[in-house]
Amino acid sequence: MNNLSEAIDALDIEYWLDREGIQYRKTTGSHGVQLNVKTCPVCGGSKWKVYLNAETGLGNCFHGDCQAKFNKWKFICAELKNLSKKDVARHIQEVSQETGWRPKKEVNHAQESVFKDTRFFMPSMIDIAETVKQQGAGFASAKYLLDRGISLESIEYFKLGDCTNGYFQYRKPDGNIGYQDYSGRIIIPIFDINGKTVTFQGRDYTGMSPKRYLFPPGLNATGTLFYNGWNFDGHDQIVIGEGVFDCIAIRQAFRGNSAFAKILAVASFGKHISLSSGGQIDYLRKLCEKGLRVCTFMWDGETEALKDAAKYALEVAKLGLTVRIAVLPKDKDPNECTPSEIIEAFWEAVAINKISVIKFLLSLR
Repeated sequence: MNNLSEAIDALDIEYWLDREGIQYRKTTGSHGVQLNVKTCPVCGGSKWKVYLNAETGLGNCFHGDCQAKFNKWKFICAELKNLSKKDVARHIQEVSQETGWRPKKEVNHAQESVFKDTRFFMPSMIDIAETVKQQGAGFASAKYLLDRGISLESIEYFKLGDCTNGYFQYRKPDGNIGYQDYSGRIIIPIFDINGKTVTFQGRDYTGMSPKRYLFPPGLNATGTLFYNGWNFDGHDQIVIGEGVFDCIAIRQAFRGNSAFAKILAVASFGKHISLSSGGQIDYLRKLCEKGLRVCTFMWDGETEALKDAAKYALEVAKLGLTVRIAVLPKDKDPNECTPSEIIEAFWEAVAINKISVIKFLLSLR
């Protein structure tokens, strides 16, 4: 999907807001369903003065003298102000691919609104690892995970659940209950640095949903977290994959080898590191206080991903960390690599600083 205008047109702005954890609620106006965003990414006003059309993404900020006008591109660029326009374009393409590059959906005027004061109710689910131990691995979610090479030990370690038929339930300020269907999805719980459950993801395992992933509205944005970072205890290194299944693959490759005993696999929820106050850079700063000394980026082997890694490696190095970039086989994610490929890439990772990064980037040409 190389055509940016097509990617922008395909992008579901409501899905994007949910994915990024941006607070909004729905209203109905003369031009259909409007997404009322709490905070304007241009002026910073946080009094619910931004309105985006749910279907077109066109909108305005009505806060004071701001009067910013938005389309999908302008709004996302404003929200991701730390990224270059090129990085934003690639981000939009990746998100559009997540949703299956499907035609525009028909707007459902009956869908529930999303509000600030969401109460956290996890969807009803079964413990996959425990069920496998008791009944065997003959059910759909277990087959899906095992077929992807995810071990029973990993399923148990990451506390993966199966929502066979259930919903995310959240309470709105008016006291009514909202629902988001998670049936047929792997529930991936996500914890903050202290081990408190703050959000989750739902990965479709049926192959029937146009959305591979669902993100619960109104909960903590993953852009402030690192997946599996809550298990940092007695470690002095981390290896950063892009997504949940990359993190799992890296951990499985390292597990059982004493050379990796103090190395923790984590994931950044995308090929970027949020650098704003309270973002992922502050999360890494907290890990430094707990003993982190070395950080290795292990995003995919695509040239653009390696360039992104180099960019953020320099930012992370400002924390006083030794930062490295592991180069995987071309166009492969960790979850597409063999354990030996992951281990080889780790040992051959390139240390990045202001001088070595120039040579590294030249080597990618």
